[in-house]
Amino acid sequence: FSPAELRELLRRVKAASQKFVTNFFVPPADWPAWIERGLRPVLTDENILILAWPEERCIRFFFGGDRASVAPAAGRAGGLESKPVTVDLVGRASELEGLAAEFATAGYRRHLRLSRLSCTRPAEPAGTQPVVSECQAAEPGDIPSLLGLLCEHFDAYADRLPSPVAIEDGLAAAEIRVIRLRGRLQGFLWYNKTGMTGLIRYWCVAPDARGQGVGSQLMRDYFARTSDCPRHLLWVRENNPKAAACY
Repeated sequence: FSPAELRELLRRVKAASQKFVTNFFVPPADWPAWIERGLRPVLTDENILILAWPEERCIRFFFGGDRASVAPAAGRAGGLESKPVTVDLVGRASELEGLAAEFATAGYRRHLRLSRLSCTRPAEPAGTQPVVSECQAAEPGDIPSLLGLLCEHFDAYADRLPSPVAIEDGLAAAEIRVIRLRGRLQGFLWYNKTGMTGLIRYWCVAPDARGQGVGSQLMRDYFARTSDCPRHLLWVRENNPKAAACY
């Protein structure tokens, strides 16, 4: 399985589909790394492709193909896996009701809805905002604490928890910012910057450090480092109204 084969599979099912749908939005430049770390095809035919991505607590399916074939194919493929299988349905809620019902018929159950929030603000030249001095780049020694906070406070099925290797990639890209107190991690913010868009992937404060301004310091630091981005995105769970109000 290679990036070239993946490109050809997607091209083929798209050409054969009456109404093509997908939840696979990984940039092609990232395909080699994803394949190296376990992305694999589990079902292919003339108008459907099901890809499996291994995570610690589940297998996540990505699909591409004809709208009428997606859910039945994901149902068949799900029976081949030893872990729970998760499928993300991405789109407007009103447009997804029918597809969600088809997945339920195929053996899946609804788990959690996330909403994408966006913010537009005037872009400034990079580096014009003061960086919050208490925030630092995460280091390899922070990985156990980061994993602990992620596993304790995020949803394994809805939030796509990163592997230790993915965290190492975030460290290498200097995308994970942390605040420490007396050597202990108080909170972190992990972001990506793509072109003119900033994406907040994870933002978390340790329970005993909440209400002390740790989260707001991390957010100000993020805005300082993405001051040239006019658009910012994040996802928030429907069962976390406190976070939604904060955002």
